[in-house]
Amino acid sequence: MNFPAQIVSHIELLYFKQYLQQSFEFHHKLNIITGNNGLGKTNLLDAIYYNCFLKSYFFKNDQFVFPFEKDKIQLNINIQIQDNNYFIKVLNVKDSKKQAWLNNIPIEKQIEISGRFPIVFIEPYDQDLIIGSAENRRKFLDATLALGNPIYLQKLIDYQKLIKQKNALLKQLPFSNSSETVLDIYNTKLIDLNTYIFKERIEFITQFNTIFKTKYKQIFDGDEHIQLEYESKFKGQNIDTLINQNKQDEILAQRTLIGIHNDDISFMMNNIPAKKIASQGQQKTIVLALKFAQYEYIARCTKKLPLLFLDDIFDKLDMGRIQKILQIIHEENFGQIFITYTDVNRILSILQKLSIKDFKHILIN
Repeated sequence: MNFPAQIVSHIELLYFKQYLQQSFEFHHKLNIITGNNGLGKTNLLDAIYYNCFLKSYFFKNDQFVFPFEKDKIQLNINIQIQDNNYFIKVLNVKDSKKQAWLNNIPIEKQIEISGRFPIVFIEPYDQDLIIGSAENRRKFLDATLALGNPIYLQKLIDYQKLIKQKNALLKQLPFSNSSETVLDIYNTKLIDLNTYIFKERIEFITQFNTIFKTKYKQIFDGDEHIQLEYESKFKGQNIDTLINQNKQDEILAQRTLIGIHNDDISFMMNNIPAKKIASQGQQKTIVLALKFAQYEYIARCTKKLPLLFLDDIFDKLDMGRIQKILQIIHEENFGQIFITYTDVNRILSILQKLSIKDFKHILIN
């Protein structure tokens, strides 16, 4: 992948979580961030993410990222891509509209910047992608597709708005004189959106599986056959017919029963769901392969290398697996990398063993 790297050269955290007026300079390739738990290693990564997406990676609501007893968030970041420099400033005051600027030009909508500076975030709870809810897997699917396809992102936003409006109508219909004609109008629009999103997801899974299988073999030299399968009621069905056939059932249920918002992904190992037979180690390997595949897919779509965050993922991995992962990210074509870890001696000794000398160590204390 001969694409340019995104390089975060500098960040100022004037107010963000426990950070009050602190700044950091970063290495262009590898940054090792160490410190005890609870001191802000992950929050530093989240601050970079917040600058690039205008939201926290971990929280839907900004109330959880405001500093204690403070009423604002203020972040400044510098990103370089080849000869181009980008300066992003974010100011979020409680009970006011969030403000952001890219090179001193106001950003009016979050969609204008979301995905412009892609990030792949790998963290301990990623295992929930295998064993957790379908919602987690849909979020991964949609986030990956949206980073590579702005049209998909807009269609998804339109779909989510329309589903809310339709559900509100379905709750009113049994108790009001509202006409089903309005419901038919919603369904007509949703048929178009479902058709587009379903088609894009099917095509994505086909392309993504090739990358995913290759990454799994790189990390784990086993004989397992790994793949993703997309699960949807629309498979082999006419979307128009299926939605219209379920209209009366939806009126009774007072919610939308048919649509891409109910779809799921299965992680299959030797044609059996991985959550049923994969060991803890195999699950971790599947997730790492998934995220590395996500990295390559986004790089191909955006024609630039995303930032790569590895947040405390080495904690329960054996020394051999850690060495393998570090060797891959050092030798493969990755851009700027941020690794957080509590055991400074262990991570530095592994880097020394692998003869990796070109990095910056940041100690949070």
